[in-house]
Amino acid sequence: MILKRSGEKKTLYYYLWVPSKLPFAGALEIHKACLKEYHSLFDDAVIFIAVDDDTSDISIKTAELTFLELGFSNIRFKVVKNVRSREAEYFFSDIVSELANIDGAVFFAHSKAVTNLGHNPNSIIDWICSMYYFNLDPRFQDSVDWSMFYADQVFHGIFKFHDNNIFNKYKYIYAGTFFWLHPKKLNQFISSLGQSIPDCVYANSAENFPGNVMPSYFAHTDFKELDHDPNLYDNASRVISDIVSNKEIMDEYNAKKYKWIQGIL
Repeated sequence: MILKRSGEKKTLYYYLWVPSKLPFAGALEIHKACLKEYHSLFDDAVIFIAVDDDTSDISIKTAELTFLELGFSNIRFKVVKNVRSREAEYFFSDIVSELANIDGAVFFAHSKAVTNLGHNPNSIIDWICSMYYFNLDPRFQDSVDWSMFYADQVFHGIFKFHDNNIFNKYKYIYAGTFFWLHPKKLNQFISSLGQSIPDCVYANSAENFPGNVMPSYFAHTDFKELDHDPNLYDNASRVISDIVSNKEIMDEYNAKKYKWIQGIL
């Protein structure tokens, strides 16, 4: 399926951890299926291939081929170290530090659970698939057609929730760290509001970034916002049904999810 690209340029920034041993375990095949579904939405893709000290050259080449086979029209690979701060390290180095220089809209995502689906794999699978579908499906692209997007909103995503225990300034995140942002617009707001940009310290620094730099008003979601930690590791299916609450959309989502996971699990 070729998706219509409308509005401003859209770039995928994606962090893929390549573990030291092949074959890949966990959720990689599901990520591949989801990315193949939506690859044509993007004008460009920047793929961070994060490696350990003992990751083989064959593993790196396999990862590159995996993404080349997905069909992105313009793709660039950056082989990087899998450091303690994980995807946040490169979110800050390549996006946050370059806000004024990146055109259009950016979608940031990563290979969540790529080596381990945890103790509740069904919930993790739902979490992964929903972050692709509800952020990237054509049904929702009017919300991220940034040429027409609300002038005062610079982030967009699913699973936005507020909690006083969140370790950032404005106490909200997009759980899972899959979200859209408009770099130049964000840079203008940060400058005009006199906001400071935090340092990258922890693996969750990217997840906390929206809530550290912009009040919640500037962060959009198409769905119900939650006022507590939904614990998506265990409750993703229930939470998705709760925040979407539209049977037609849920039926379409579940049909796509089953297509993506067919033959994998």
